[in-house]
Amino acid sequence: MSILTFLKTGPGRALRVALGSVLVTVGMQDETLFGTLLEMVGLVPMVSGLANICLIEDLVLALRALGHLRPPALRPKP
Repeated sequence: MSILTFLKTGPGRALRVALGSVLVTVGMQDETLFGTLLEMVGLVPMVSGLANICLIEDLVLALRALGHLRPPALRPKP
């Protein structure tokens, strides 16, 4: 099972929400700019998991469409 396939399943969504919650909680403990940035970064996986949106999958699909990511069999050999 690939990582993208796992992230789209129920346990993958739960993992994204849990990871985002941990980042937000740790960010709330730190009252510096780093803590605020950590909270904002943590909101991304948490909200995308709750909304059932896999941003990593969208990014990979966009990069493949642009030709930046190719399957190993299609890569040119040096």
